Amino acid sequence: MRSFIWAALLCVACDGGSSANDGDDPTEGTTPIAGLCDDIPQFDLEGFACEQIVSAFEQTVDAARACNQASDCHAESGQCDRFDSLCYYAVNSCVDSATVSSFATPWAPCQADDQCTCSGVPEVDCIDGECEVVD
Repeated sequence: MRSFIWAALLCVACDGGSSANDGDDPTEGTTPIAGLCDDIPQFDLEGFACEQIVSAFEQTVDAARACNQASDCHAESGQCDRFDSLCYYAVNSCVDSATVSSFATPWAPCQADDQCTCSGVPEVDCIDGECEVVD
């Protein structure tokens, strides 16, 4: 009898819950935002030419488009009044106004091609794993 009880307990203990997704976990196969921030490139902009600053900014914004759900995304001002950029970018929480300012400040000696005129803040959504501006 004891052998039967031990065998039953061993089977239950070995099960330990299934690691397979039963379809109820919407985050399976996704990378947490904290992990996505690791993919954001870091630049020391000192001594960068104007074109290099813009290229570094574009790389940063492109890397910050990854998302798991709509709440990961927001529209961040490109500070186009200070920097040669778009009005807004659809990015995840890894990029904020301080990130944009870190590019706009060394850009100050450069001249922007055009002064921007921006309308209201656009709506954004997570579409196919990327933050996107929606119309």
